[in-house]
Amino acid sequence: MFYQLPLENVLRFGDVVQGYILAFPEVADSLENKEFKININSNDLCVVLTPCCSIRDVINLVPLKKLTSDLFTNPFLVEDITRINRKMTQFEAMKASRRERLTPEAMKEAMESPKDYQWKSRFVYEENARFKDYDIVMPNKIVHKVNSYWIDFKDVHKTRCTFVKSPEVFPYESKLLQLTVDTRRELMDKLHEYYRIPDEDFER
Repeated sequence: MFYQLPLENVLRFGDVVQGYILAFPEVADSLENKEFKININSNDLCVVLTPCCSIRDVINLVPLKKLTSDLFTNPFLVEDITRINRKMTQFEAMKASRRERLTPEAMKEAMESPKDYQWKSRFVYEENARFKDYDIVMPNKIVHKVNSYWIDFKDVHKTRCTFVKSPEVFPYESKLLQLTVDTRRELMDKLHEYYRIPDEDFER
């Protein structure tokens, strides 16, 4: 199970929420240019990326976004798009057209490669009745009916919400979906890996 039912009246890491406003600054063309603009986005749905124990009046939110067409050129992902959330071999991450060009030796090497996260900053949220359906049109005009969305760890926004007092005191109507413990662990593991500093960076 990807989502937990029934929902708990507790705001947790990984929850899908609605009604929050995101804002982010955009610097013009250089740090010397003091001109900037602030984009305000009342995104339909966001995901909470603040640990439950730290939820107070300031929380980290990331918007849910539509998937992209390139994902549907990969037969491994077409079978289960949430495989992006877990480690896979280089072969499993390849689109079909690239697999067809591999030599037998290269294919063997790709299939036996160590598993790793391939879309390192992305995490897919499985389809749910709470989400809006949308179409993804491929270059060959094939249309995929899609209901899954994903988040990008690079899109995290800090939002001050004085009405969020604690994990237990928040607008209950804003919470739409809650991850199971196993799914939340997958999200936590991938986020941890994304922010992990490679050992070689300490040697420079």
